[in-house]
Amino acid sequence: MNDWLGQLVSLVGRVPEARGPADWAAVEAELGLDLPQDYKAFADVFGAGVFNNYLAVFVPDTGAGLVRQVESFGSLMGNPMYRSMFAPYPTYPSDGGILPMGASEAGDSFYWLPGDQGNWSILGRTEDEPDWHRFDMSTTEFVFKIASGADMGMFSLNVGEMAPSFMPITRSWGEEVPWDADWDEQFPMSG
Repeated sequence: MNDWLGQLVSLVGRVPEARGPADWAAVEAELGLDLPQDYKAFADVFGAGVFNNYLAVFVPDTGAGLVRQVESFGSLMGNPMYRSMFAPYPTYPSDGGILPMGASEAGDSFYWLPGDQGNWSILGRTEDEPDWHRFDMSTTEFVFKIASGADMGMFSLNVGEMAPSFMPITRSWGEEVPWDADWDEQFPMSG
């Protein structure tokens, strides 16, 4: 476990479970890119969930998972109007194009900016402001700093008396959704 991941586990009190890793070879083949090792370790430990009732990082499990988010984003980028919203950055599936990393409960969006040798930066912007904010750090360091209340500019949380937390996204009866579950089968629409 890398230093930031170990610190994040200690911070939020999450005990890594024997869930097994995602099928990263399949995920990366489907996306056509190599994801950072730091992120893969993070996703294998935490799975789907929300930090401090604020930040969700997309992981390759179900529902609004990483693959679905990236593929939807990529299909929207076929329209020049949408692509222009992300200037000056190229967008996935272009080489070096940004791709969705996560979102906040406040409507903030976070994207990866791929870099050399798995060193990807994170870009963030709010729903109301078109300016980009760049964080040259790993996914796990970014999540740790958000969850701990560190100064992250406009994305800082005033954690005050609130204990940092991680809430897994679970079925209503409390069982975590498995990596390979089909969202529509797990949660069928009624009516």
